[in-house]
Amino acid sequence: MLKLSKDIKSASNVLLKALKTINEAHLANFSRKTVPEIELVKHVRRKLLGRTDVKVLHTTKGLHEVYGERVFLRQPDVDLSFQYRNLLHGVEFKLLRKRVSFYSGLEEAIAYSTYGMDFSWIVHFFRRSFEDAKNYERWMKFAIERSKCLSVGYVTSTAQHPEVVVYPKEPFRRGNEKDLEEVVSSIRRELVARS
Repeated sequence: MLKLSKDIKSASNVLLKALKTINEAHLANFSRKTVPEIELVKHVRRKLLGRTDVKVLHTTKGLHEVYGERVFLRQPDVDLSFQYRNLLHGVEFKLLRKRVSFYSGLEEAIAYSTYGMDFSWIVHFFRRSFEDAKNYERWMKFAIERSKCLSVGYVTSTAQHPEVVVYPKEPFRRGNEKDLEEVVSSIRRELVARS
């Protein structure tokens, strides 16, 4: 458990370094887009691609495949996924500009477990003018702890000041259903092989 804890802190530092490269000018530019999170993801992806210790995974959306009687969505709607020290991390980004649900991104982060991710991260990116940031942090922390999902981490960030609020503690379990477990393992292998 001690090694896993170090790996998680190390992975969070990788993510935080990429987030620290975002400034107010970037945010202003991102905010002009229809879906500002896309530009945020592209920026962080470019920063991670520049590292030799991180393998950024490709994402493809909307692919389905039949496994026996199940039709399975082949690729999750993961904003960003990367491999670090043989652990897969999925990251869900939310750029909060107006009042939205305090648990924004939590459902997506939990869904990553069905796609072979070891850990998921939710990044709430706040504009400086977002007055409820501390309340959102408090409620999101409560929601994650209450969900008892030990595989989800939570990061809050403003331009150049990211901070981990909740660290994931253990990887997602692979499930008890044998056939579904095989599908998840297969997808995990494919995610890694795509890069």
